[in-house]
Amino acid sequence: MHEYASLQLFLDDQFEAAQERIIYTITSYMDGLGYTPCRLESAERTIAFARVKGGYAVFDDCADRQDSRALTSLARWLTLKLGTSAVGIIGCRNGFILKLYREGVLLDTFSTFSTKTFGKILKFPGRAIRWRTVLGKNVEIRDLAAAFQKAREDPDNGFEELKVLLSLDDSAGYGFASIKDAGLQGVVWMYFNAANHVRQRWYERVFHAPSRCGGAAPTAFAHEKECKNSE
Repeated sequence: MHEYASLQLFLDDQFEAAQERIIYTITSYMDGLGYTPCRLESAERTIAFARVKGGYAVFDDCADRQDSRALTSLARWLTLKLGTSAVGIIGCRNGFILKLYREGVLLDTFSTFSTKTFGKILKFPGRAIRWRTVLGKNVEIRDLAAAFQKAREDPDNGFEELKVLLSLDDSAGYGFASIKDAGLQGVVWMYFNAANHVRQRWYERVFHAPSRCGGAAPTAFAHEKECKNSE
């Protein structure tokens, strides 16, 4: 398993003007961090997203560099403003991490790794009951609990099983650097730079949370034309 990070945002077909609202929400998030929309040639940070089964796949070049704080901050903002759930995926060479977000809150973490902090071994086994709202059709909580256990023993095969149980799209196995390999259609690219720096309050820096909102400029994103399915 290669190293990457991405976000699966759950939005059904009934969610009105989803693409436009995601563009506005991401732009307001970046504005709060002191970033402004720009063109590709001057971009310091890029976020991309595309429609997938069950919602949208979101990719952040900053999070893709194994910055878990960037992934969590963006996921909390998107789920809060869009009133939905999301699963964050962090792939590593010998395992992976899944994070469940709901309306701005990190509800649970599943990890195939153990972390040593202040001399203590911390494990994140995943509490299956907290994931019940994102389970696939006819999937029981006990099925997910068993899959979590299997994934800790065999991360590669375990990840594929969890994708099915959680209704994650195949794009969950890709990150920003490998978007083209994911075969996604209609990818929207949003470019930002920090040309106009904003002095943030100390608590905003600590929590990595935006405080202001702004609208998207015409140069803020590029929309790839959808490809026809090959026969």
